[in-house]
Amino acid sequence: MTLLHTEQDAEQITPDQPQQRLREAKFTNEIGVPRIGVGVFVLNSHNEFIFGRRKGSHGNGTWALPGGHLELHESFEDCARREAMEEIGMEIEDVQFLTATNSPWIDGSKHYVTIFVVSRPKVEGSQPTLLEPEKCYGWQWMRWEELLAWHKKGKEVPGSDDEQGQGRERELFEPMTALIEQRAGVRPVLQRSLNSLG
Repeated sequence: MTLLHTEQDAEQITPDQPQQRLREAKFTNEIGVPRIGVGVFVLNSHNEFIFGRRKGSHGNGTWALPGGHLELHESFEDCARREAMEEIGMEIEDVQFLTATNSPWIDGSKHYVTIFVVSRPKVEGSQPTLLEPEKCYGWQWMRWEELLAWHKKGKEVPGSDDEQGQGRERELFEPMTALIEQRAGVRPVLQRSLNSLG
């Protein structure tokens, strides 16, 4: 397989090669550029955030925030709002930039830059809904201190069933590990509410 490194490389695909190959190259990481992901901390009034176990994609079996790929011409905030609606069925507000991480070797070949944002549910007391069961085993609320302790000690998931890996240590999705290790002082906390800024 020939990797494409620039737009010029993509344009050099000859007419006898299927156009599908060009479309695939433009929408995968074959053009040799990092992909941009957005991870969304949705914080409730107890400063807990929504966390779930990935299913059926890269990072299968690992734990991550709601989120996904940044689309062309989309702001970080709009991406976070869209992904929260698509994955957990929740409207969010006060979306704020938290930090970014660099993960150049996800699954041995993918390079991701992940933008982390913090937000809160538009309706306090909202609960996440599993809208993409083919992509996630389920959602739960977690505290940051709990996640740090679990990351450090490799705690097992309490009450997990066989399908979710009973007895297995929790494993974080690589961008979550990068967040903890590359940005040790960062905590998912909302700054003053944007709605209160008059």
